[in-house]
This record gives sequence, structure tokens and C-alpha cells, in this order.
Amino acid sequence: IVQEPRRRVAIVTDSVACIPAALTRELEIHVIPLQVTLEGKTYLDGIDITPTEFYRRLRESATPPTTSQPALGSFVELYSRLGQQAEGIVSIHLGGRLSSTVWTARTAGQQASPVPIRIVDSHTATAAEGFVVLGAARAARSGGDLDEVVSAAEYYRSRVGFFCTLETLKYLRRGGRIGEAAALV
Repeated sequence: IVQEPRRRVAIVTDSVACIPAALTRELEIHVIPLQVTLEGKTYLDGIDITPTEFYRRLRESATPPTTSQPALGSFVELYSRLGQQAEGIVSIHLGGRLSSTVWTARTAGQQASPVPIRIVDSHTATAAEGFVVLGAARAARSGGDLDEVVSAAEYYRSRVGFFCTLETLKYLRRGGRIGEAAALV
């Protein structure tokens, strides 16, 4: 039996990072999907519902969608599995000011793995988060140890930004993120 060598560092992120599937496969990035609830049904982001389908249904739905961080058990299961394949895990997630995902990852990391787990708050979202993850994944792929991979993530985190403009504030108001007065202004 030929046993594959253990990877030095495994990389984990969430689906908000918007990393194309080809890159997640190439760089061996493990993606935990957030949960999206539309019209009373819960979906796993990128698995049960695509972004295109989500936005189509958002426009058509009478009730606003909600999102939730991945379940604690999903993190525990993934970290436990990766702990058998790698010497350490770097898990990079959606900014803590935007979601509880980082908190859930930290909690799971304390419970789950026989190897060290370092949780990195990306302080951002979407493609900006993805760039942080890609930088760390490339450092891991080139043989970086746990500290080097975390340093790469922190380096890219300090150099990315996320700005957006919205065509309408309707969905923020419907979802309770802003009040009626803010939506009017």
C-alpha cells in the first residue's frame, strides 16, 4: 500500500470567498458553504443553489432571504478529516463584523483536530476574501509552514479592499439591515 505524504498545511474557507471551482481544486482549498434560506427552505451556498439562481429568486421573492454561518458540526467534521491529511490547518473566513463564521470556526477548531488550526478573520468578503485565501493557498502549496501560511494571509488581508455600490437599497431594507429612513435617503 502506497500512502500519500501528509500535506504540510490544509486551507479552508467559506463560500463567500467566491473562488472558482477550478482554483479550489488546483490549490486544494476546502470550502464550507454558508446556509441561505429562501421562502422557508434552506440551501447550501454553491451546492444546493447557485449565485445566479439566488439572485433570480431574490428578485421574485416576497420575503427577504436570510443567511447563516456554516453549522459547527460541518467545521468539526472537516477539521477532523483534514487533521488526518495535514500537519496543520489555516482557516480563512468572512469578516467577523459581517458574520459569526469566524467565531464558529474558532469554536470548532478548539474541539476538532489533532493538528494545530489557525483561524484568520479576512476582515472582508467576496472576491477580496478570496484573494486572501488564494495568497495563503499558494504559500501552502509552495511548502510554507503554518506560520508562513498565516503570514501570507495577513499580508494579503492588509492589501485588499472591498467596495460595492448597490443598484437599490430595497433588499437591505426588506432584510432589516437598514431602516426605512436610510432607504429613503
